[in-house]
Amino acid sequence: MKDYYIKFTLNKTMLSFYVSRYVTDLYTFELVFSVCILIICLFNYFIRKDKYPLYVFSATTLFHSILELIAQGSGTRTVEPTHLFGIIEVGYPFIPIIIGLFEGGMVGLCGLLLMRAVIYKDKFSLKFFLIIIGLLLLFEILGVIIVKGILTTDPGSLEITRRHLFSEGSIILLIIMYSIAIIGILPWKNIPRKNKFGLLYYYIGIVAISLVMIIPLHVAGTRFIEYFDGVNYIKVNIMLQILIMYGYDALVEAAGFFMAYYVLFYYLKWLKPAKIDKQNQKQP
Repeated sequence: MKDYYIKFTLNKTMLSFYVSRYVTDLYTFELVFSVCILIICLFNYFIRKDKYPLYVFSATTLFHSILELIAQGSGTRTVEPTHLFGIIEVGYPFIPIIIGLFEGGMVGLCGLLLMRAVIYKDKFSLKFFLIIIGLLLLFEILGVIIVKGILTTDPGSLEITRRHLFSEGSIILLIIMYSIAIIGILPWKNIPRKNKFGLLYYYIGIVAISLVMIIPLHVAGTRFIEYFDGVNYIKVNIMLQILIMYGYDALVEAAGFFMAYYVLFYYLKWLKPAKIDKQNQKQP
C-alpha cells in the first residue's frame, strides 16, 4: 500500500509541472517571422531550384500544427486569444497554426539546414541557418525588453500561456518519435554513414534554435517552470528550473517531437541540396 502511494504521488507530481511564459502580441512576431522564412524558402524553390527546404518547412508546419490543435483542444496547453498587429483577434484554431509555422516549420527547417551545412558542405544552408539564429536572437532580446517593461508598468495587461510537461501522452509520443528515428536509420547497412551522422546534426540544429527561443526568455524571467499544487501555480526553485528547462524541455522534448521526421525526409530524398541531387541523377 505504501509503495502504491509513493508511485501515485510521484506520478501526480510529475503531471503537475508546466512551462509558462508571459506574452503580449508575440504571435504577431511569430507569424511575420515565419512568413519571412517561408518567402526565403519560396525564393530558394523558384530561383535556386532547391525545393526540399520548402517541403520540409511545409511538412513540419503541418505536423506541428496538428499536434498543437490536439494539445490546445484537449487542454494540455492553454493559450488565450490574442490580437494580431493589435487589431485582429485570433484564438483557436488559428493560434495552433501560427505556432505550427514558428515552432514547427522553422524548427524543422533549422534541423535540415544545419545537417546540410555539415554533411553536404552547403554554404547557402549554413548562411540561412545563421541568419535565422541571429535574427531570432535579436528579436527575442527586443521582445524580452518590451515584456519586462510592461511587467514593470502594467503587468495586468500580460497573459500567461502554460504548457503541461511530463504528461503521459507526450512522453509516449516522445518515445515513439525517438524510437522511429533510431530504428529507421541507424541499424541499416544500406544507409550511408553520412546520413546516419546526419541524424545527429539534424538534432543539434533543432536544439540550437530551441535554445535561442528559450534562453533569453528564461534568463529574463519571462519564461519559467511552474508547479500546480491543485489551487495555485508556483514557480519552482532555480535548480529545478534549469534541470527541467534545459535538461528536458530543450534537449529532450523540443527536439523529440521532430526526430522521426528525419526518417521520412531521408526516404523521401528531401535531405540533399539541389545541386548535389542533380549531380547524383546525372551519374549512371
